[in-house]
Amino acid sequence: EQQGGFGGGVGWEDFMRAARGQNGGAAHFNFGGIDLGDLFGDLFGGGGRGGRSVQRGRDIQVDVEVNLEEVLHDQTKIMQLRKKNNCDVCNGSGAEPGTHKKSCGTCGGSGQIEHMQRTILGMMRTARTCETCYGAGQVPEKVCKHCRGDGVLTRDSDIKIKIPAGISDGETIRVSGHGESVQGGHHGDLYVRVSVRNKKGFERSGMDLYTDAHISFAQAALGDTISLETLDGSVKLAIPAGTQPGQRIRLKGYGVPQLQREGHRGDLYVQAVVEVPKKLNRKQKKLLEEFKELE
Repeated sequence: EQQGGFGGGVGWEDFMRAARGQNGGAAHFNFGGIDLGDLFGDLFGGGGRGGRSVQRGRDIQVDVEVNLEEVLHDQTKIMQLRKKNNCDVCNGSGAEPGTHKKSCGTCGGSGQIEHMQRTILGMMRTARTCETCYGAGQVPEKVCKHCRGDGVLTRDSDIKIKIPAGISDGETIRVSGHGESVQGGHHGDLYVRVSVRNKKGFERSGMDLYTDAHISFAQAALGDTISLETLDGSVKLAIPAGTQPGQRIRLKGYGVPQLQREGHRGDLYVQAVVEVPKKLNRKQKKLLEEFKELE
């Protein structure tokens, strides 16, 4: 029978007794996929299913800049970071090589320091990670001389960052395990925020690029073939006869690649900018006047 709205035959008193640790262990109640034992593990000292908590190194965020042409292809950048890394001698354990570890005297090997608090719900047990063993429950019998038992050293590291083709300005790349190290725990992650530097004369919108082509009145009226600079180099662009000012000509496949989809590229849209001459010689003026009379 459901009691107190918890479901599964678990009543409020059952829940609170287990949360306080009065059932001889950690509480694990599952309500629609949410394990309240995991959720309240730190609050009540049960630690969730994992038991002893594990420390995690600090995440790092850095910025890297690429130009618009580099976005056309995958790029590899080597970044030098000064950060905490595992000690080369003890491999992050903090113990002198050849020696063993012993139970932590501060937490008694549990990896956690527990406290009892009186609340309106009764006595509550809270727990925090032991600052002596960093949650490992063990400490070196003899500390490593190289890192003085810290297990980590601050030094410069060269890290290869792969920047995928098609990345947009402001996007972030996560490099797992390349953050800072911590004794007895997991490495943090490295987050690389990418800044894409614009190229003069081009605008980007998603996968598509936009640029202008300056042509004369005669080229617009009669049509022509001109050279156009793109991110892929110079190409020939056909100007159709009767091109209007502001008209856009599409160059398929000359845009930016689609992120993580090789072979898919956007388009380049070329806007015709018809330049009207400010001064005409006599012959040009006469021809235009004749043209005007024929309209």
